[in-house]
Amino acid sequence: MILEELKTIKSFGSQLESTVTPEDIAAKEKKLKITLPEPLKDLYLTFHPDDPLFSGPCSLIPLEELKLQRIRKTYWHFVLLPFAQEKAEQQTLSAGVEMKASPKNKFSTDVYCYQERADPPAFRGSNMLGNGMTLSAYIIEWLAVQQIYAMPSILGVQESCHFLPSSPLHTLPCLYQPVESVRLPEEGPPVFLATDSTCRSCPRPDEFAPQASWDHDSSKIIRHAVTLIGARSDEPLEELLERTGLEPRWQRSQNGHDIYTYQPPEQKPRPEPFRPKEERELLSIAPVLDFLRRFAGADGPCATEESLARAEARLGGALPLPLREYYQYMPKACYRGQNYLTPPGNLRPRKDGKVTFLTENQWCCYWGAARGSCYLFEREEDKSPWEPVGILDGYLVWEFILDLTCSGKLKIEMSHYPDFKLDMLEEGGALCPYLSDIAGITEQIAVGNFLRMYQGLDGRLVAVCENQTPELYLFARDDQTIEEFCNLAKNKT
Repeated sequence: MILEELKTIKSFGSQLESTVTPEDIAAKEKKLKITLPEPLKDLYLTFHPDDPLFSGPCSLIPLEELKLQRIRKTYWHFVLLPFAQEKAEQQTLSAGVEMKASPKNKFSTDVYCYQERADPPAFRGSNMLGNGMTLSAYIIEWLAVQQIYAMPSILGVQESCHFLPSSPLHTLPCLYQPVESVRLPEEGPPVFLATDSTCRSCPRPDEFAPQASWDHDSSKIIRHAVTLIGARSDEPLEELLERTGLEPRWQRSQNGHDIYTYQPPEQKPRPEPFRPKEERELLSIAPVLDFLRRFAGADGPCATEESLARAEARLGGALPLPLREYYQYMPKACYRGQNYLTPPGNLRPRKDGKVTFLTENQWCCYWGAARGSCYLFEREEDKSPWEPVGILDGYLVWEFILDLTCSGKLKIEMSHYPDFKLDMLEEGGALCPYLSDIAGITEQIAVGNFLRMYQGLDGRLVAVCENQTPELYLFARDDQTIEEFCNLAKNKT
């Protein structure tokens, strides 16, 4: 299927031949009780696991060590066949064998069996999310970039060359093609090209330049290498530069060219996860939710008193007041926004005393409440421990506007205030004159939370300050309102 493309990629590297035979593959299929996908067979018939190509960020798992991997997530169960390992991130590259809904999956009963396909989907990493590529395309792009990284001479071409119609790359037609056509014309230098940004499955070596870097001075934009061209020596690359006038960033040189050495910027330490310091009495958020519904133009039926009463009877006690009000004001049509709100009829008590009422849209994070506690609890996996991450009343008003915005049912624009700093909200700050509390209580319910909500422009704008990063999120019915607000603050500055 991709045997010829793989041979082309291999011809630029080591001459170490594969020792795998069709008989070996047949024996492995018999042992695994599956049919190996055609691209995977081509891979093992072409490359040896000890090829220098695999001495970099990724390694190839030998054929004899292949085994099925069964992964059971909360909502999906997977059968995968890992064939490569990312060393640094400890992630696998896998061929899909089967994917089926778990018994807990209320949204699907589908079973996806990929055994009938010669070219199944590829999967990467521990989250078991497919990257949308077929296995053949995945393998070709992955190996093309691997081969570049393994070559002794490597040239980087500036990113901007890729997008300009007058780019020198257009003078080399075989360069400006998908990675399946990697050779230059016979009269050209023997070089090999891969577009580094196309292959997300292979991490860049530490000494390589980043894909893009921007100077803070807008008048001086700096772009670094994104397209990589490799050769067995510097001479073909020097000839290529002479013929095309490309502006290079040498990444690896044997003739002593100045190497662009990239020093990663010093990373700011990540803030510790927010944890509320102490419990407090919960406040009613009905006035804020009523304001947000009117602000967003949200209509439609909400949870009825009868459905909430039945849920509370099943749970053995009353829902926390802010959560009850949340159901009374949230339109049912907006239950599936940024996160999924559990309908009252599906609320169930857990053995650990929590009630899960909110689920992240890819089921990797859950939020719950507990009787007699004001805390909002969070856990990242089905069996991980619950952690308090806020107080219910102040957190739920943020969740309310976020889910209205992300439900797709309403026209609400969301943006970030540029170059935001917390002191802008203090007395005398640039934003202080234009923002105020909602219903006189959003300052109170911000206690014990890392979020605080404001209104502006006579109720036409909602702002939420997240003070950990920090960020100021702006919500309005149109872009013009957000722009108007930003201009007011800018003029104040």
